[in-house]
Amino acid sequence: MPIKIYTKILSLAEMKGISIHRLEEQAGLSNGAVSKWKKSKPSFYSILKISEALGVTVDYFVEQLNEEGEKKHDK
Repeated sequence: MPIKIYTKILSLAEMKGISIHRLEEQAGLSNGAVSKWKKSKPSFYSILKISEALGVTVDYFVEQLNEEGEKKHDK
């Protein structure tokens, strides 16, 4: 089962010793924005801002496509 973006954010913030409230401030997001992601997906802009605040790339939060699962088209 894939780890949700919300869980990844919580884990990384905890590892870096940053509260979610402080993280939201650093990312320029509204208070409570991250908590909303328990049930809904954040915008790409929000993921980008969180990534910058945590010092990681967007790829850290976005799952990569599995090349084996991609459809191959014959020409």
